[in-house]
Amino acid sequence: MSTLPKALKPTGHEPFTVSRKPVLIRKATPVFKRWKGSQAGSSYGGKAFVDYKGRRLFAEFAILELLKTKGWEGVWVDCYGRRYKTSVGCIPFGQLPSYPKSILDSIARSDKFPYGCWDIFCWRGRRLLFVEAKRKSKDRLRPGQHRWLKKALAGGLLPMNFLLVEWSLSPQ
Repeated sequence: MSTLPKALKPTGHEPFTVSRKPVLIRKATPVFKRWKGSQAGSSYGGKAFVDYKGRRLFAEFAILELLKTKGWEGVWVDCYGRRYKTSVGCIPFGQLPSYPKSILDSIARSDKFPYGCWDIFCWRGRRLLFVEAKRKSKDRLRPGQHRWLKKALAGGLLPMNFLLVEWSLSPQ
């Protein structure tokens, strides 16, 4: 898919079961450069920092920055902090552009915040992409994220609107 940067090109698929039916979600396996500078500052309970073009970022922000190189706009949906984040700041809850916000609201339904939403929510015109970032051998999808996928697919989104990114750090 030409709308994804080279580092996020799918290398395979991850099988899910949704409403007793198999669903294949595209999976990318990028390797990020390890951040070698200061580790000071908030690390969200020990999250690793990656080096993205000389900047210290969480993997979610590095993925978001990669997507921006292909014309995507988006946010890290920080369910823990109940806010939308970019690599340069926060967007107040509810302040997304109208079309992406309407999609989040329709999936979340009665919830005031889209709990269980995949980490990164991006849009490019009317194209949508949910990205879940998991560090290889360190993270796994939680039940809320499985529920989000099920609700989104039931609401009309397609497997192609999702990307699992199982990232790792370079040894050096």
